Amino acid sequence: MNSPNAWPDQAYRDLEIKGLVAGRPDQGMLIQAALSQVALPELTGLRRSLLRWLASADTTGPDEDGIAAPFREHLGSPRDRRGATSSEAEGVA
Repeated sequence: MNSPNAWPDQAYRDLEIKGLVAGRPDQGMLIQAALSQVALPELTGLRRSLLRWLASADTTGPDEDGIAAPFREHLGSPRDRRGATSSEAEGVA
């Protein structure tokens, strides 16, 4: 069983593996990069999956709006963020 103090060590190791922090003797852990600056393996996998989906969608024939529709439905369209209702953004009167 892990000791209660083991989790911070594992967390720091995980951050170090991802390139976000680095241990320095007599200085502790120093921040090396922000998440937006690091190509995390998780994001790489998601990007590959998205690119496969886009390639598949492109070969099945939907136009650009058809390909973008799932993203708009999930994330909301720019018009939604400007204040339109979701039914207006979907073209429903």
